Amino acid sequence: MGNTELSGNRNIRNICNDCKIYYLVGMMGTGKTTIGKQLAKHINGAFIDLDHHIEQSAGISIADIFAKDGEAKFRELETDALKQVSSEAEGCLIVATGGGAFQKEENCRIMFGTGAVIWLIASPIEIAKRLANDTTRPLLQENTQLELIERIEGILRVRENNYRLADLHIMTEGKTKTEIIEEIVSSIYFQ
Repeated sequence: MGNTELSGNRNIRNICNDCKIYYLVGMMGTGKTTIGKQLAKHINGAFIDLDHHIEQSAGISIADIFAKDGEAKFRELETDALKQVSSEAEGCLIVATGGGAFQKEENCRIMFGTGAVIWLIASPIEIAKRLANDTTRPLLQENTQLELIERIEGILRVRENNYRLADLHIMTEGKTKTEIIEEIVSSIYFQ
């Protein structure tokens, strides 16, 4: 991507004064859904998990979309869902995106154009621990813990430069859900 107009060098508090949509981006296993649900409750907003929205619309699981139609088709459905969610938002909305959603320039433009982007971060080792028994992630079906960590590191290397464009970067590792929520809220709202 690399376009400077998509840069995350925006002032988060200025953005959030008028913001209605907060997009959570980052690798799978960083807490986007868990934190997103609790953040929505905390700020009295709504919550949408984009992957779940896609599954409901398509009538099949993400894993089945990948298996049947491939990743390119899934990414197309993801962009369509993002367009729909961003255009129909009423009130404050927290959107947990899929791990790869922020890699497509069109998706970045939608997110930056309609809200604030928050990158949730955890190390590959921590992500591997969190996802060790998860069989629903089509990009992470590895045989050993070491292979899983290596796969996560590879995916992160490809995605990290785009994630860095986010308006706000939040480390989730070693923090409670409450601490993460408080850090986000204190960053996006004037105290």
